[in-house]
Amino acid sequence: MPDSPRSERRREARRAAAGAGASPGPGLVGRRDVLIVLLLAAAIAGFVVGIALFSGGDEDGGASGDQAEIERLARRSVEVLPQGQWPSLYDDFTKAFQERCPRQEFVDAGARNSTELGANLQLLAYKRIEQVSISGDSATAVIVGELRGQSEYTVAAAFERADGGWKLAPASNTEGCQAFTRLSG
Repeated sequence: MPDSPRSERRREARRAAAGAGASPGPGLVGRRDVLIVLLLAAAIAGFVVGIALFSGGDEDGGASGDQAEIERLARRSVEVLPQGQWPSLYDDFTKAFQERCPRQEFVDAGARNSTELGANLQLLAYKRIEQVSISGDSATAVIVGELRGQSEYTVAAAFERADGGWKLAPASNTEGCQAFTRLSG
């Protein structure tokens, strides 16, 4: 049976609408609509990425980068002892600390601390850093460490910007090869 002129007109209208990118019928999305949505989504994503890239940092060189470097030093100051690598930490200290604590004394102090810890040496671990305060080229923080499964301890630490990065500095009220002030534990 041949199509009626009315059904033929509907078919033609659908073909024309589909070719123009409009919706071919109720409930279906045309190609043009999908393309517009995709372009809008891409523009929004680009805007969000741009904001994230250009807002990361501040005028003083990126305090968040400074804090990350300070945290790396704090973590390292704890982790080198149980790994038997404490002599490598010496170069992470300021010249002022190195002047009051020659390298060999530093190495000997690390060996004494390792011996005193005995079996607990392998339980020594870094947990986190707290109360980071950066003021110009100096900073202070509290390092939280632990003897795994036993107890936490805290020490006051100091840092100074030197040679293009951050270095461990002697905390206040310390002398000789003592670099940190025990607060608890």
